[in-house]
Amino acid sequence: MNWNSHTSKYENDSKILSIGRDRVKEKYPWFSAGWFWKTKSINKKISDNKGKSDAEVVEKVTKIITGGSPKLKERQNAFKRIKKLL
Repeated sequence: MNWNSHTSKYENDSKILSIGRDRVKEKYPWFSAGWFWKTKSINKKISDNKGKSDAEVVEKVTKIITGGSPKLKERQNAFKRIKKLL
């Protein structure tokens, strides 16, 4: 599965091929994020880490998404705040 497999949904968007990722970022950020989340099987990776601390799971997901740990503490704190709301 790749972005090309979804281009038929956006073939009427004349700018998507000429502008590329900037157009996706501008018009389809949630679709793009969902596509990435699904293709990287992030839900499964989270489930596979049951028993680990929230901080460890946030770190693992952050590394999958960003390739590193930028702003890890901010992400972990945001997760704590959101978890309290749920």
